[in-house]
Amino acid sequence: MSDFEHSTICTPIEFVQAEGHSTVRVFDKPKAGLAPAHQITSHSQGLLLDRHVDPGGCFCKVSAEAGNVIGWVGAKNVKILPYPCNLPGMSDDVSPTSKSSTPEIKGSPSCRSSIASTDVPSRRGSISSLESVDATFDARSFVQYHGAGIEMRYQISMDMIASGGYGKVFTAEDKRCKGRVVAIKKVLGLGESTAAKFMTEAKIMQDLDHPGICKLFEVYQDGDVLYFVLEYLEGGDLFDKISSGSETMSEETVADIIKQVACALKYAHSRGVAHRDLKPENICFCNCETTQVKVIDWGLSSDFHRGSMKSSVGSPTYCGPEVHDSQNETVYTSACDLWSLGVLTYVLLCGKPPFWGSPSQLSKKMNNEDYPMHDAGWMQTSEGAKDFIRCLLKAKPEQRMTVDEALSHEFLMGVPDQKVERPLMHGVLSNMVSFSSFPRFFSLLVTSAARQSEHSNVNTIRKVFNELDVNHDGVLELPEVQAAFEDTYGQDSDELRQIQHIFNKLDLDGRGRLTYTEFCAAAMGEDERVQGQMLRLAFHAFDSQVGGRISEDEIGQLLVRAGAHESLSKVVCENAAREVMEAYDHDSDGALNFEEFANMMYSFAKPDAVHLASRSEMGDYENAAESVSTPEKRRYKGSDCDTRTGFSSWAEQLAQKLRNVTMASQCMSV
Repeated sequence: MSDFEHSTICTPIEFVQAEGHSTVRVFDKPKAGLAPAHQITSHSQGLLLDRHVDPGGCFCKVSAEAGNVIGWVGAKNVKILPYPCNLPGMSDDVSPTSKSSTPEIKGSPSCRSSIASTDVPSRRGSISSLESVDATFDARSFVQYHGAGIEMRYQISMDMIASGGYGKVFTAEDKRCKGRVVAIKKVLGLGESTAAKFMTEAKIMQDLDHPGICKLFEVYQDGDVLYFVLEYLEGGDLFDKISSGSETMSEETVADIIKQVACALKYAHSRGVAHRDLKPENICFCNCETTQVKVIDWGLSSDFHRGSMKSSVGSPTYCGPEVHDSQNETVYTSACDLWSLGVLTYVLLCGKPPFWGSPSQLSKKMNNEDYPMHDAGWMQTSEGAKDFIRCLLKAKPEQRMTVDEALSHEFLMGVPDQKVERPLMHGVLSNMVSFSSFPRFFSLLVTSAARQSEHSNVNTIRKVFNELDVNHDGVLELPEVQAAFEDTYGQDSDELRQIQHIFNKLDLDGRGRLTYTEFCAAAMGEDERVQGQMLRLAFHAFDSQVGGRISEDEIGQLLVRAGAHESLSKVVCENAAREVMEAYDHDSDGALNFEEFANMMYSFAKPDAVHLASRSEMGDYENAAESVSTPEKRRYKGSDCDTRTGFSSWAEQLAQKLRNVTMASQCMSV
């Protein structure tokens, strides 16, 4: 029986090769770099006998032609077939329902685990160059900067949805991600100083990763025109909501919105960023059916960790008196945003601003804290809401309520927490446990897509994140995650005992807390990670040249850029890029097309279904992604997937059949 007792069970396979190649190379030893001993015809059949992981890749020991061992082939050249197969040495009358023909093999893994480990080393085909070092990755690096060529990726609408002092905002359709709509801010006539100002805005938005802050996806600069590709928030802004007068906001709704804005401010301030232009026009609803909002337009924001704030900027009605009177001389702090929050609350509750008049009149009223709150419009407003405003509209910043005090105020504490149903919480935490066992490279791929994913794709995940984020600081510390695991799994659970290890694996940037993007990547379900749009977003994160192909250089450059704390050397990144190409560039043309990229993602996420994507009829990668992401439509040679069986995947059907089929032990004599 050779060493079969310690390997996989006898599994029927088909030998596969990239299109245009009629043979598969066979080696005497499971080692990369050897010359092939001989070849076997592609699409012929055989049996999987053993597997071996070498630093250069994963190899499978195989037999063919009545059980004769022929040697070792690359795992990418093996496709598992379902029973019954008309293989030499296997009787045609073997029935899938025959229960007495499957002898137990002592020490062998279960059928499921055997299949799951066939084509991929360890858990899911790791890239050894990255696993061998203590690599950390920064999700912020997936905001890409391009030169000309935005029209290759986006179809920009002619209908303007917003305008400002420097530019206009349009919607656009993503040509390469079907159904994806983004907002594009177009800035014209850039001088050198103006361009630098907007690039500063881009850098600040790139660094902000919070469910209450609009995402920046990409930046294009074409001559003197700058394009920001942003998350599209189709619900419109608060100003339109107030101006329409179609419906009066309840105090509860106002408190909900203000709490979301306060959470975004707390996060931004903790990163050293003050918005400095908080007003209804810069707060947008994610859609028309929800009160979920995001803060937009960080063009006047400032990184106060890098320099003092003195500029008199922002809208006079909403900026604090210290900003209004600074005259580029007096330094002020991020407390200016808390004043604006107070004005915003006032406007939402009564529909009018608290201060008006000429600049000198405004300044006087602000410094005297002179605003009306006793007319008929305030009769129905609670004393808690009024006190909230009074505590924020303090002319002296040091007397003003801090953001933590605002979040602890009774006005915001009255906002009911949106508790996630227990099954949803359990599902998200289970996904996190699963994700922690994936290789670093796959984690990077999924995180790149999560960083580019809009709010509608992660709505449930966002709710779980907010529930776990007890202190509202926009990141998750270990105690917050640990508390959720204890509540869900119990004090004596294996999951809770492993929480430190799980947390460390999910903490991609190694900063000791989970960012929103890191959490979203980990919380996605197995199918979500490889569904059509996520595949495309991950593909484009690496396709920096927007050419529809990913070169070895592009992979290496992205890894260098993504490496946090200089944890990855250029040599390691180059070696990792080379590994990826050797393993997944099936047509050996020096680049990954979308089909090859999709196969790579599947080999990591669903190793028991490796090579299935390659059997799809793929034209351009739009169609490829659709076919890869729609299990109900898959039809593969030798396997007819029928979703009515109740199995969640092709591999589970195969595993079930394997449990009830005789092992062709006569084929194992070596």
